Amino acid sequence: MLGRVPEARGLGPDAEGQWVRWWRSAGWERAADLLDRACVSDLVPLDLEVNDVYPANIFADRTTGVLRPRFFDFGNTLWAHPFVTLHGFLDSVAEWTRAPLSPEDRADLVTTYLTIWHNHLAADPAVLRQDLAATEPLTAVHRLISWTRLIPYADPTELRTRAQIPLTYLTTACA
Repeated sequence: MLGRVPEARGLGPDAEGQWVRWWRSAGWERAADLLDRACVSDLVPLDLEVNDVYPANIFADRTTGVLRPRFFDFGNTLWAHPFVTLHGFLDSVAEWTRAPLSPEDRADLVTTYLTIWHNHLAADPAVLRQDLAATEPLTAVHRLISWTRLIPYADPTELRTRAQIPLTYLTTACA
């Protein structure tokens, strides 16, 4: 049980304080695991969810003569539903370009992503789309977990500078 949410205030330099210990609670990861399993069908197995797919963590591999994206920076990974990665990626494209994806481009990316899963699992495309929609709220939960893992290692300046980021994810996750 996660218990009562502490008062919403910025993180202070006391890295061992009660507030920070609450954020480091293993309950967050257990809660995310339950959410990942409960909100979708059992069609797609849980997998390594990179949880940090954005342009700076992707490079193009052309060694085989075919363009293949490769990912690095696995510091935020979770054992979770793999569809959450797509939502995070689509969000990051809009953040990096400072413009939303066109509905056509978004639909093409979603279709391409789900087609790979359909071909891999011989799964019903309608169920895959339902699962994709159901995993969208998990994006904030997964990102919040990443931040809670980082808090104990951040210096006081970093904590003060970025304190609102995990609070934003918490607010989104609880909305």
